[in-house]
Amino acid sequence: MAAVTSAIIAGTAMAGGLAQTISGMSDKAKAKKALENLEAPELDNAFKDIQISTVGSDIMREENARTTSNLIDTAKSGGVRSVMGAVPKIQAFNNNANLQTRKYIDDQVINRDYAIANQEGTIQRLEENRYQGELQGLGSMYNAGNQQMWSGIQGMSSSMMYGARNGVFGDGKKDETIGF
Repeated sequence: MAAVTSAIIAGTAMAGGLAQTISGMSDKAKAKKALENLEAPELDNAFKDIQISTVGSDIMREENARTTSNLIDTAKSGGVRSVMGAVPKIQAFNNNANLQTRKYIDDQVINRDYAIANQEGTIQRLEENRYQGELQGLGSMYNAGNQQMWSGIQGMSSSMMYGARNGVFGDGKKDETIGF
């Protein structure tokens, strides 16, 4: 009766160890496959599609044209001498207005470029952190599956040793009825 009980205990322990080994191998294989298929997520830069506004520069250009026209009309009413004296000042005014208009647009472009670059840095950090987190999680899953598999193997080994100590596998004598 004790041998039957020992056989049941050893068989149950062996089955549990086998189940644990198979489960561990399955988890390990799933983690390995997930690691092989791991892709870093893609994030978009919200600033890259921002358009440069020309509204302010268009208004500046219109006002410059209106002011230049008024200055020319005023200079014409003073005669040829007045026109000849005013032309360099009008040209200087136009040059200055054009520089301000160009600076207005350049400042927008520079600000947009810095915003894009800053956002790209943030996106890269987020992608790297997400990727590292996924990689760590899958690595932990792989290691847990591996540990579970080896624990199952150890459990099966222990149950076989238990069975051997308790005579489950026979007394070591040749059984003449079977031929072994």
